[in-house]
Amino acid sequence: MGITSGVFKDWDPLPGKKYVQAGLSFRALHALDVLDFQVGTFFSPLTDTIDVYGKREIPSNFVLPEQTVSYLFASIKLNKPVYRLPLFSTKPVRLVALEGTAKVGDIVSAAQSGKYTANLLNYFNFTRFGLSDAFVPVGGSGIADDIGVPYKLTPKLYHVSVSQPPFLSDVMVASFLDQDANRQCLIPMDVKTAATLDNPNKISAVDLAGLMPSRRTRRLFARSSKNILTVAVSEKSKRVTGIISSEVGSQVNSGEFLPVDELEDFKILPTLIQASAPVHGVGFLSFYKKQPIRLKNPEVIYPFMTVAVLPSAKAVSFVTQKLNGEAIEEYSYSEFEFGANFNEKSLDGVSILKDLNRFTKTKAKRI
Repeated sequence: MGITSGVFKDWDPLPGKKYVQAGLSFRALHALDVLDFQVGTFFSPLTDTIDVYGKREIPSNFVLPEQTVSYLFASIKLNKPVYRLPLFSTKPVRLVALEGTAKVGDIVSAAQSGKYTANLLNYFNFTRFGLSDAFVPVGGSGIADDIGVPYKLTPKLYHVSVSQPPFLSDVMVASFLDQDANRQCLIPMDVKTAATLDNPNKISAVDLAGLMPSRRTRRLFARSSKNILTVAVSEKSKRVTGIISSEVGSQVNSGEFLPVDELEDFKILPTLIQASAPVHGVGFLSFYKKQPIRLKNPEVIYPFMTVAVLPSAKAVSFVTQKLNGEAIEEYSYSEFEFGANFNEKSLDGVSILKDLNRFTKTKAKRI
């Protein structure tokens, strides 16, 4: 793991003292990342301190350029130019930078409460995005190249209607570019919340910014495809279900989520676990152990064994007796649904991801 840091460039002029300029950095996603999608995907687990009517902790991947804003009868000076982001990867990654504005009162309220939930993203109007060069995170702390944020976003480019998910959840919707149209590098340009666990039955359509083609962007993103990702995440991320809509227009109906059965947490690992696959897809049954690491966190959970289930098998009864069940901390079942052209006899784990339409993941943990 490395802690990467840097600054953003190419800020727009401050649109008035009643607005805060802010930026957000996070790792560009791979198609497989969406299976472990969490609300915290866009918020760093580390925090930094700012002064907003006293010392306040905010996620370390937030950036606040130097500015003076007005709130009630006072002026507030803000200046947090550097983002910090922990990265777990031994392979090259790229960072996405989003810049935008929000009302001062919304940001002050969030900072005072110390609660950074999915709904916070709805306060932002993202106006620019940028992408770093690829790099491999290193152990300890390192400085990445500063990220230019030169590409202007068009507000409300996509209007997305969202269906009710099959369980109570936060529902997040993101517009993104698939850089090479193969789901290997997904670049979010805007993200909003359609429903929250506080009010899960109220599903709202969302408007998302996106990249309007220009001479410059056509050259740089000539092979990219436009996508909308809609993800429902249950409490504690025990269940995730999502939809990827490709080559979208201005009006998007994300469609129906795949149903997801809940797995029961366990004291003793079940000796027999049933699994099946979607008609046009693959199922994965995965088992996880703890791995000590030399950081403040004493350990991480890592996949110890994964079993693939194909449609021709219909259903699989997996016997766990040989796994040393006492060492298994959790297990999960995932489903990838592809298009009607899916052929299990000619699977290619890289190229097939570009046809991923819907996915689910559900977990059971040791209690």
